[in-house]
Amino acid sequence: MVDLIPRALPGELLFSRLIRGLTLSGGPVEDFLEQVLGKKRVNIHPFLTSGLDLISKHCPEPPRLLLKKQTLAPLFMHFLPKYQYAIQKSLFEYNPSKAVRYCQIVCFKEKQDLTIKFCSVCARDDLYNFGVSYWHVSHQILGIESCSKHKIKLSHLELPTTCKLEHGFLPPIINEDFPSTQLSHELAAFSESYLDGVEAKLPFNLDELRNDLKKLGYMTVHGYTFRKKLLTDLYSFIEELAIDKSSLLPDSKSDYRYISYLLSGNVSQHPFKYLLLKFWIHKQSVSSVSVYSDLEVAATKPTEDNEYINLIKDGNSLATVSRMTGRSRCFLKALALRLGLQIDLKPRLITSDIIRTVKTLARRGFHRKEIAKRLGLSSGSVEQIISISPELVAWRKKCKYESKRRKYKVHLLRYIEKNPDAIRKEIKRECNAAFFWLYVNEKRWLELTLPIPMLPKVTSRIDWGARDELLAPKVAMLMSMHANALSRTQLDNLLGCHGWLTRKKHKLPLTMSTYHSLFLAPQGK
Repeated sequence: MVDLIPRALPGELLFSRLIRGLTLSGGPVEDFLEQVLGKKRVNIHPFLTSGLDLISKHCPEPPRLLLKKQTLAPLFMHFLPKYQYAIQKSLFEYNPSKAVRYCQIVCFKEKQDLTIKFCSVCARDDLYNFGVSYWHVSHQILGIESCSKHKIKLSHLELPTTCKLEHGFLPPIINEDFPSTQLSHELAAFSESYLDGVEAKLPFNLDELRNDLKKLGYMTVHGYTFRKKLLTDLYSFIEELAIDKSSLLPDSKSDYRYISYLLSGNVSQHPFKYLLLKFWIHKQSVSSVSVYSDLEVAATKPTEDNEYINLIKDGNSLATVSRMTGRSRCFLKALALRLGLQIDLKPRLITSDIIRTVKTLARRGFHRKEIAKRLGLSSGSVEQIISISPELVAWRKKCKYESKRRKYKVHLLRYIEKNPDAIRKEIKRECNAAFFWLYVNEKRWLELTLPIPMLPKVTSRIDWGARDELLAPKVAMLMSMHANALSRTQLDNLLGCHGWLTRKKHKLPLTMSTYHSLFLAPQGK
């Protein structure tokens, strides 16, 4: 059997092979798609091509090799380890919408037109070496605008509007080349190397990125980020890249949300942003081997903060520094505690021993008011000492959650034990706070613990037996007045149009028996 899809050329995109196969077939696009994917109307994504199980039947490579070597899926699977298997499954099957959704492309704040890129020098070389130009995988890495091989700017082409496949839709041969900057070329080479080795790497972990920033002096050991310093240096570096203005880059040196969202781990981020940050860290590590200590980190803070730190180091009290700088004592105290500086407090109550005691008691679960009472401090001072340690804050949040969970579970179980016949509505009314907290946080446990819901009992508001006895004589009287010739509908209209003798006749056996005995009966008998 002859393969419909030609063999892969070095670094070729699977999308490019499909186009070459379509061109060689010479037939309509719909016929080619039906042969390969079993459908005439399909949408082929250029770098997240799905239906690999079906495509592999028409080429020598297995689906897994197509996924790893001829698409950008490994990059998304690396930076989104949570969706790794879902992405793989949706690409093996023909499910392009799910693949795009799992890759979080629709969730990124940054929206870019879907285009395909090529290097003019690569296109000419491919034509000379292989007789045809083709699309390269490395050129399609999102955000990359330079060829890693030739130091040439990549050109963009819009994709066909229908299914993205078209006869002869391959890189055109042009003789005009536009050189890229050295830094942009290095970024492209770094990204291509990262993509090639992504399979051997561990899944992306944001904590490793934060640790690298700590080593370079842009974060403290407690996880505080010096956003201004970090963004200033990163933005200057990006300007040297000479990349056209893109939504994937910070808008300015004061676009702090760019850094906050990137390092938060709570907002879906474009893979290129992490590639760019990793490349910048790589360049910083190469140019600087020194590792900052906490006090050296403080020296990298903006000039204003350096001034405050120097005044505190000189032995001035917080009140004195506050008067000199105009900043509050709380701000200066938090800054000093975060950087481990000795501060002159009047009266001198909060010593290093007191701080250690506060942290010990806080870790054991004591309330801040109780800690303050034991040590003769204010609740605000205790809270400030606790808040400078993110690990301690996270531990206390966890303890509070577990305490509340146990309290509400016991409260609910005791009520059910005392009131075994209580229904859900009564439990919800009497244990309102516990019920709704458990509904939000422990819904499965709540459903298993609550009594089985009771079906509502339908109680009729009408006593149909009494109604039947009341209507029977009225029906007899009306029938006698009209010579026993009334139909049920006519008789019902005379009774008030309630539908008693039509829709509700099954509820009135005595009345219906009277009616049937009188209807068209001979008079006088």
